[in-house]
Amino acid sequence: MEIIQATGYPKLLTVITLTDSRTLDSIGIKVSVRAVDGGERISLNEVLMTDEILIKPNTLPSKRVLNAFPHLRNVHFPTIDDRTVSLFIGADVPEALPIPAVRHGQGRSPDAIETPLGWSLL
Repeated sequence: MEIIQATGYPKLLTVITLTDSRTLDSIGIKVSVRAVDGGERISLNEVLMTDEILIKPNTLPSKRVLNAFPHLRNVHFPTIDDRTVSLFIGADVPEALPIPAVRHGQGRSPDAIETPLGWSLL
């Protein structure tokens, strides 16, 4: 919230996983997002901010590793400094979900999907 200078309202957030259920204090705000390299903004009417996020940081493989997969050679994954997850966007934001392109690998190789917010590696 400090980074984007937002203010909001208090709200309880209940997170339910396969092994746990917790209620966290959160703050609701309204923001818009877009891909790192530009594009149309997508409005998020209620983003719940919390100090605790229930996912560990993940790193994107190096360009050298990605180039080992021919189907990923021309996929652009932007470089970002902070590689921690800071925003989850759910299925209740359908304008963030269209998938105009998919790059399928063979066997257990990774797939990539393109969304209005950029490419994701699966």
